[in-house]
This record gives sequence, C-alpha cells and structure tokens, in this order.
Amino acid sequence: MRVDPAVSKRLQQAAEQLQDAIRSARKRRQSVGDAGESLSGKAWQLPPTVLQTPEQDEYEDDMIEAPQQESLDEKVETDGTSLASGSMLQTPTKGEAEMRAVEVVHDEPDRRNAMESDMRKALDWMQRDVERQARENRAVRETLARAIHDITDVVADFVDKKAANVLVLTAAAATGVSPETDNNASMVQLAPDKVDELVGLWDDALVSWREQNVVEKQELMEGFTLFEEECLARMKAGETSHKLEQERLALEASQQQNYTCSLRQKLESANSVIESLQAQVIDLSFQLTEAAAASVQVASSDAATETDDNSEILQTQLLDLAKASELHALRCEVSLTEQVHRGNELETRLSMLLEECEARKHQQEPARKNELPSKAMQLYQQKLELLEGRMQDVLQQVACDHEQFEYEQAKWSLEKRQQREKYDEVLDASVKVLKVLIIREKLMKKNERAQKWINEECQEKQLELACQAATLQGITTEIMQQSAMVLLVLQQLAVLKSNTSQLQDKSSTWTLPAKPVQMKSMIKRLKKIETALGRRDWISITPTTASVSSTRSFLNLFSGTKASSPNAMHSAIQLLQLLLVALPAVANAGGCVTKACTLDCQPGKTCVVQTVTCIRAPCPPIQTCVATFSGSKGSNGVEGSPTCTMECGDFQECRIYEPDDSEYCADVCAEGRCPEGFTCELQEVQCIRAPCPPVATCNNATGTQSDY
Repeated sequence: MRVDPAVSKRLQQAAEQLQDAIRSARKRRQSVGDAGESLSGKAWQLPPTVLQTPEQDEYEDDMIEAPQQESLDEKVETDGTSLASGSMLQTPTKGEAEMRAVEVVHDEPDRRNAMESDMRKALDWMQRDVERQARENRAVRETLARAIHDITDVVADFVDKKAANVLVLTAAAATGVSPETDNNASMVQLAPDKVDELVGLWDDALVSWREQNVVEKQELMEGFTLFEEECLARMKAGETSHKLEQERLALEASQQQNYTCSLRQKLESANSVIESLQAQVIDLSFQLTEAAAASVQVASSDAATETDDNSEILQTQLLDLAKASELHALRCEVSLTEQVHRGNELETRLSMLLEECEARKHQQEPARKNELPSKAMQLYQQKLELLEGRMQDVLQQVACDHEQFEYEQAKWSLEKRQQREKYDEVLDASVKVLKVLIIREKLMKKNERAQKWINEECQEKQLELACQAATLQGITTEIMQQSAMVLLVLQQLAVLKSNTSQLQDKSSTWTLPAKPVQMKSMIKRLKKIETALGRRDWISITPTTASVSSTRSFLNLFSGTKASSPNAMHSAIQLLQLLLVALPAVANAGGCVTKACTLDCQPGKTCVVQTVTCIRAPCPPIQTCVATFSGSKGSNGVEGSPTCTMECGDFQECRIYEPDDSEYCADVCAEGRCPEGFTCELQEVQCIRAPCPPVATCNNATGTQSDY
C-alpha cells in the first residue's frame, strides 16, 4: 500500500497544530488559575460575556494590563497600612483608642469605597480572563475546524466524487463552516455527533482506499504473471519452431543430396549408353570400310590400268566416310553406281573387242590358215575362251557384289534407322537430363538463396531475441531494485492517528500494513526470471536507452516526493502494463544491422554500402549500386575519369565523389601533421549531405585526442 508524502505531511501539520493549541490552552488555564488564587481566595463564578473580534481583543489586553498593575500597587499599600495599624494596636492607650475610634468612624466610608473599588477591579479582571479564555477556545475551535477540513480534503482526494461530496458536506455540518467561504469566528461551532460521523467516514474511506489499492496491486501482479507466462510461452514456441526449422532444413538437404546422387547415376548410365553406341557406330563404319575395300580390290584386279586412280579416290572417300558415319551410305551408293558404270563400260569394250576379233578372224582367216599354224590358233582361242570365262566371272562377281551391296545398304539403312531412333532417344534423354540439370541448378540456387535468407532471418531473430532478453533482464533488475526500495519505504512509513475527544488520555496510534508478502513474492519471481535469462547463451547487447529511461521515469513515480492523485497512480499502473506488453517489440536497431552488400547490380556497376545521416540514431547504412570506371591509368590515376581541379590546403588532397562527380577536399595523414609522440588517425564523421570525408586527428600513445 503506497502512502503519499504530501498527505502524511498535511496530516502531521494538522496533528502538530492540534497539539500546540492544546498546550497553549492548558498553559493559559494554569496561569489563570494561579493568578486567581493569588488575588482572591475563592473562585468567581461569572457568566462569560459576548465574544469580541481579534482587534478588540488586542486592544483590551493592553487596557487590562495597566489596571492590573495599579490594583497590585494598591494592594501592597493596603497591606502596609494594615501592618502599621497592627503594630499600633500592640501598644494601645486611652487617647489613642479614642483617636482610633474617631478615625474608624471617619475612615469607614473610605474603606468601603476602597473595598468596592477592589471588588470592581476583581470583577473586571475576571471578566477579561473569561473573555481571554473564550478567545482561546475560539482559536482552538478554529484550529480544529481547519484541521478537520484539511483532513477531509486529503481523504477526499482518494475517493470518488460522490463520497468526496459526502465528506465535504459532513465536515461542513460538523464545523458549521463551508470550505468555500471564509472562516468566520461567529460561525465556528463543532458538533460532536457530526465529528464522530466524519471520523467514521474517514475510516471507511481509508479502508476502501486500502482495499482498492490491494485490488489494483493484485491486478498488477496478475498482469505481470500473465506477461511472464506469455514471455515463457513465446520463448518455448520460438525454440520449438527453430528446432523444427533446423530439422526441416536438414531433411531438405539430405533429399537434395539423394536427388543429386540419383541424377549423377543417371548421367553416368546415359554416358555409358552413348559410349557403347559410339563404339557400335565405329565398328559398323569399320566393317563397311573393309567391305568397300574388298570390293575395290576385286575390281582393281581385273582392270588395274584404268581403276588405280579411282581406287585411290574411293579409298579417300571411304576414309572420309569412316570419319562421317552419317554420309557413309550416300557415298556407298555413289561408289556402287560408279562400279556398275565401269562394269558396263568393260562389257561394252569386251563386246567391241570380240566383234573386232571376229571381224579380223574372218578377214585374216584364209591368210592365217596358211600362215599360222594350227597350234597357235588353238592357243589364241584358248586365251579368248579364258578371257570370256573371266569376264563372265567378273560379271557374276559384280552381280553378286551388287546384290551384297543392296543387302548391306538395306541392312545399313535399317541399322541406321535403329541407331537414329536410339540416337534420338539418347538425344531426348540428354536434353531432358540437361533440362533437369538446369532446373536443378536453378532450384539449388533458389534453395541456396532461400537458405541464405532463412539463415539471415534466423540470425536477425536471434539478435532481436537477444536484444529483447537483455532489455528484459535489465528491466527486471531495475524493477526488482525499485520493488525492494518500495518495500523498505513501506516498512518505515507510519501514520499517526489521534483521537479528537479530550476525555481520552492516551492517543491511539496505528500503522499501515507493513507485511507486503505479494511484493516479496514478486521480488523472488523477478530473481528467478533474471537467473533464467542469465542461463541462456544470449549475445551481450546493451538495452536501448529509450526503454531504460522510460522505465526509470516510470519507476520514479513510486518513489517521488510530490503528491499524486489516484488517477495518476492508475495511469502509472496502466503505463507499466503497456510497457510490459510492448517490451518484446523494443529492440536495438544498431546491434542488428548486417554489413554484407547483397544487391544484384547491372554490368558496369558494383554494390557499395554507404553510411547515411538521419535525424535520430541509429542510422543503418544503405546499399547502392555505383558505376565502376575502366581504362588505363592516366595523369590522375584512371584514364577517362574526370580530373580533380579543386585547390586544397595543407595536409589535404582533392578527391572526386563518384555518384555525382563532385569535388571535395579530404584530410591526409602525412608526415609533419602531428607532433612527436602522436599518431595520425582518420576518423569517419556524419554529415547532412554526402560526401562525408574523414577527419584526421592526432592521438598520443595513451589514446587521448588532441586538436592539432
């Protein structure tokens, strides 16, 4: 339960005023009683006079002091005369007795007048004393009325308007004075019943206020426990999601590895099939070349003189066909047509030779019959018959070769068709494999980018979680410290309550409940949270200054010295709940910035991370694409680049800002810039408009900076 220091101060002032008024009344009453006993032996019972104003009271006090002094002097003189007369009576004589009797007769009226004057003075003094007592009672009543109104105002600040109006009206009825009007002395009249009723209302209001504070505190504790449970649930959910994400990524990686292994096996099998097909094609081409070479050799044995050049051409063509298996069939057809043409030509020539031989035989037959012997004729005929037999054999061989060639051509076309189909299948398979490989590469790149993005997001989430954990740990420590301070203050505070009745001798005192068990349990729970956060392997990141300052400013509401209303206290509690709910969203932007440049720039440009200046820190850098200059070096470093023409001072050099080709002067750490024992260092600065050249500073060995 929180006690306002202003309320306690006002209550203490009212109690002190009551005690001072009671002490002054007792002292004056005691002084009046002593003076009355000294002046007269019996008490005077006179009715009090009408109350006067404070100005008249001061004037009458001055007027009373002078007659009192005169009455005291006259009393001393009368005492002296009475002593003198007593001494004279001790030695009375006859003449003196007569003289005394005469004096008594003459002095009796004077003595009566003196007694009457003394009586009047005593009456006046008693009347003034009664008036003074009435003024003191009036001052006490006014003090009590002011104290009642002050206490009523203090208690009314903690209740609602309706109860406050009831308290104000009851206080006005108890004192007879309205708080809006001036405290007129003639209107101050205390009603004991109303005062008792007002005290009961005070007790009820304080009890209701205490119960309201207990309820609000319970709500605050419940909100804090809910927030704690929500934070723990979020942390557990984040951990489980992170574990599931890691497992999913591992499963995807294993699936990708299996898929790549299967693709490699398929590629190896396709390559083996292609190699086997190539070997078969080479074997077939080699067989065709051998068959063609055999046919050429047979033809060249019959007509060696005419077919040597053609055989060489055929050999070269066959070698070319071996190199190009697709054109081998066409070239075989051409060679076959040439062989058929040559066979026809040989047949025609042989027929012509036979006709010429027969003609010559018929023409020279008679002469030869006479000239040539029969043996030579028979030999010539045998040669002709042998030549005809060879021609028939050649024709038969050519026909057989032609049939064999047609058979081989049909077989080759069939095999070629089959090979083409297989080649088309292999080509389609290879194209599909290439497409699959391309798609795989794209998917792998996409997966790599997604994996990279997921990793970056996970890192950012980890950094954000670390920032939130560090901020929560710092705020928990501060709340624990402030709670301990509040606990100490609650144990030390005590409010005195005095009884307004004058008949009660001992004033009853009471204290606020100094056993905040819930506050202690909250401190223990905060310690547990702090230890739980400390066990985690968080990255040590300092919490944001704004959150810490706002938390401190909020916690200072509980330890402030100025008065605050229940509405302010309720708003402060709502602010604490809002901060506790919005706490995970607070994070340090400066600790979670990545410095890697990830922009995909066009050809001729490069990605550069540039620092910028903003209104409120932190200012994260911006990724931009900057054009790159190409060419050989010229007089200023790069040929084709603009030349810097700005005149700079000592220890500065002219530079060109690449985005807009503007010139500026930058500091350079050259010899002679810093004195001995100091080192020159370039420090980056922030400016409103780029470029922001670094500034050279001179630092000594200890690290202190000097302005040179």
